[in-house]
Amino acid sequence: MCSRTSNPDQPKSGNGRRPKLWDLPPAFHCSVVGTCFSLGELDALALKAGFEPSPRMTDYAKHVFFVQAAKGEGAHRRLGKAMHRLLEKKYAAAVARFRPARTEEELDGLWTRALDSGDISGPYWALLTHAHAPETTIERAFGDVHMLSHLAGASNRTDIRQLDQLAREKSALERDLDKERSKRRQRIGQLGERIAALKRALDAERAQRRRCEAELQALQSFSGGPGPEAGEGVVGGLMTRIAEQARDLEGVRRRLTELEGEAGDLRHRNGSLLDAFDQARMEMGEVTRECEALEAQLKALVGTGACSGDCGSAGESRCPLDLDGRCILFVGGRSRQASHFQALVERLNGTFLHHDGGLEQSIPRLHAAVAKADAVLFPADCVSHEATQRIKQACRQQAKPYTVLRRSGLSSFARGLNDMLGLSATPVGSVPDAAH
Repeated sequence: MCSRTSNPDQPKSGNGRRPKLWDLPPAFHCSVVGTCFSLGELDALALKAGFEPSPRMTDYAKHVFFVQAAKGEGAHRRLGKAMHRLLEKKYAAAVARFRPARTEEELDGLWTRALDSGDISGPYWALLTHAHAPETTIERAFGDVHMLSHLAGASNRTDIRQLDQLAREKSALERDLDKERSKRRQRIGQLGERIAALKRALDAERAQRRRCEAELQALQSFSGGPGPEAGEGVVGGLMTRIAEQARDLEGVRRRLTELEGEAGDLRHRNGSLLDAFDQARMEMGEVTRECEALEAQLKALVGTGACSGDCGSAGESRCPLDLDGRCILFVGGRSRQASHFQALVERLNGTFLHHDGGLEQSIPRLHAAVAKADAVLFPADCVSHEATQRIKQACRQQAKPYTVLRRSGLSSFARGLNDMLGLSATPVGSVPDAAH
């Protein structure tokens, strides 16, 4: 977001009147355009004033164009007036609410309540154009809007980096799986050929054995020819040959059994690799949905007219998710995350409680904490088994809903809030992380 600098040549107001958009110091135009307008409103204003942005213009280029137009100078004078009229019409209620305030304490109170409710755009315009707003109050409002974009943006960037890492791991796993599949197919093919050859050899040995047995039977029933000694010699030779053939046949059977076992092992290993790939793909899908949900929440908090680099942006007039005063209890997780969870819940008009799951706070106090809450969330990866059992038992006894988060990140927490309310459009979170 552009830095705030004062300019004595462009005073905020004069003679006790509310300033126009172009009367504000140019340093405020960036935050006003990013906070108080949506991209759709800006496009409509440009067409109405006779300025048609190029279809190839990026959102950032549009933002810069309207920041310049807000000065109301030269060719942009007509567009600057149109922007001012829309702000006055869109935020008339907020201007009327701020108008009676005369002291710094009154204006600070109004702005604080606006921050707590998540209604930023209207109060921000009303405060910047208030005829009696002191410089300290305006500086505070400017800084709050600036830091709000940083807080939401930092959380989103962290999850995007995690998504990129998972995507790289998925690609590597897919390559390894393809290679392993090719090796397994080749090995199974080779084993199939060897099994077929052994079966053919076995069939040949069986046929040979049947022929030998037939010859033996013929000799045993033979009554003429050479004497008994010659007959016994022939029979003995045939019996020896049959025994040798039987041993060979048994060896072939054992080898066939070994090869069939080896083929079964290869099929099992191939199935394990397929299961690992499916699990990785499911995990990537979960993180993707979480990032999409956090991106939707970021747009709702800081507005769709975002600008990158030195220009930040803030939210639209109101976040679509309202906890309506609900008290949310979060158990477990990491202590440094609790402040971010609390900031999100309070931005969404809720109350936040935290219990560390038994690290420093006692487990028996969980029952009392659940009694104060309207809903309970806890991560599966960062809470003790004892705390998990206590939470479920207390929630069942007190008929309180609870949600098990897949992990303890901000995106999973936001997604759990959405699942708790059962929303389906512009979700804060995503689908449930675990069975309840």
